[in-house]
Amino acid sequence: MPTVIYADHAATSPLDKCAFDAMVEYMRDEYGNPSQTYEMGRRARKAVDRARESIARCIGASPEEIAFTSGGTESNNWVIQSGAAMGRAVVVSTIEHPSIWHTVQRIGAPHRRTPIAVDRSGIVDIDLARQAMNDMPRPGIVSVMTANNETGVIEPIAEL
Repeated sequence: MPTVIYADHAATSPLDKCAFDAMVEYMRDEYGNPSQTYEMGRRARKAVDRARESIARCIGASPEEIAFTSGGTESNNWVIQSGAAMGRAVVVSTIEHPSIWHTVQRIGAPHRRTPIAVDRSGIVDIDLARQAMNDMPRPGIVSVMTANNETGVIEPIAEL
């Protein structure tokens, strides 16, 4: 059988064996609804809480700061919409993922949205980005991909 070369990691990637092994028990035996109070639900809630605590420890956060979503698009929507609901301005590069752009366009007026252009190489204009951030009336949301999923361009995030 020929070796498969999978080249669509921008869309999804194979699950790491270690992650799979950690999850299979819950998928097979502990599939209770963690929001319910019956025994299987309570066990599922404990597993979710342990996962949240483990992730928090790994990244130096508190468990309350960890939220689970179904994926990147839902996460992007949630962050942009939550910020907009709090009246936060949004600064976004013109080459962001469609899940960012569609949400930013959907929030519309009266929310302040500032697109930041990129140069011919796909690099964000640092001066424009800094100016847009300095012009924010209070802390807002800045969305710039670290690495573009279509072009591979790596943005100078540390300079922002």
